[in-house]
Amino acid sequence: MSPFCRFIDSFGFEWQAYEVATARPMSRQQEKRVLYFFSRGATRVLSDYPSDWPQLSWVDLEDLCAQGRTVHRDGPVDLHHPGLDVGGSAV
Repeated sequence: MSPFCRFIDSFGFEWQAYEVATARPMSRQQEKRVLYFFSRGATRVLSDYPSDWPQLSWVDLEDLCAQGRTVHRDGPVDLHHPGLDVGGSAV
């Protein structure tokens, strides 16, 4: 099973973080791992993160999440939520 953790950010939003490896069955390249952050209405992805991320504090996980690129967002933009601009992309 992939590493997984949950945390609540400073705005009270619950996030789930999963590490996912991309399968490259016919390739000689090393598999690529990315970290996905899921919250109600938002998904972010981060490719550069520390290997010990599951042991990080909630504050450090929130910082990593804010560095992630927004790949999905439902509904209206919450202008008070960190890391989102009016267009819904990561800042």
